[in-house]
Amino acid sequence: MPSRSRRPAALPSPLDLSPITLAGSSANDPEMTFTRRMRFVQSEFKVMLTTENLQLAVWYWPVLNGVRVTPDELYEYRQHHVMKLPCCFCVLPTNDPNAYTEVKVFLATRGAVAGRHIAACATGNCRYWMFFDACYTSRCQPVKAYPIRGERDPLAPALEAFQEPPEVSSSPTAVASSTTPPTIGRRRRDASTTTPTRPIKRRRTRTVDPTIIVTGNPPPPEQPKSEFELMLKLDAVDRPGLTEAQFCCLFVKCSVCSIYTTKGMFNEHHCLNPRPTSDVIDLTISDSDSD
Repeated sequence: MPSRSRRPAALPSPLDLSPITLAGSSANDPEMTFTRRMRFVQSEFKVMLTTENLQLAVWYWPVLNGVRVTPDELYEYRQHHVMKLPCCFCVLPTNDPNAYTEVKVFLATRGAVAGRHIAACATGNCRYWMFFDACYTSRCQPVKAYPIRGERDPLAPALEAFQEPPEVSSSPTAVASSTTPPTIGRRRRDASTTTPTRPIKRRRTRTVDPTIIVTGNPPPPEQPKSEFELMLKLDAVDRPGLTEAQFCCLFVKCSVCSIYTTKGMFNEHHCLNPRPTSDVIDLTISDSDSD
């Protein structure tokens, strides 16, 4: 029986990355036009984008042994493979098609996006800002096995550190969405970062063509593991809400006053308005007995 060759992962057909023609007010602010297109692509397809030759292009997620490299292992992978992180919009004013400024990937630890990996401009000078982990688990995100960095290949350039890591894009009007002003306010809180340092384990690898796009099922999204993470999902920006099973694991209902509390705080609960005990009227007494 003839073996079937695996086809490269195709991009979604409605994905429009045609060259952007700047005219009118867009010519004065090309970064805004790129930001709107980038936000729409991530919202509809969850595909990572980069700036290439002063145009938007798809960024290919790296794979190792056919498995996608996790966001916190990308920096180590970048040191040993000829790969660059996505390019931000700082190259647009230069008009240099060869210019390339890599973004910074960080882990937000506070605020509405706590626990999410964010890709943003390394200097904070442009509006590039994307949910990095959303593309990591996306079925539409194309992947690629990058070649191993050889002795003659230049070392990976060092990335500039954030002075104040952005938690949300600096563009409040990047794209029309259902985000309310209170939600935007919560997302603009200060966030601290931690630098991923977990090394990649060395494995036996087979010879792979670096130009082949490796297909495969992406890893499932991580599920909340603690009560605190479940509480954050109630007001999360991306995929908010709880399932019925998660709700039952988090909350418990008092059988006396019908108040819901978390299981951890139920022992501290005191009923303020207990149900009143109604008087029982005996209707078995006849009129003759009363005489």
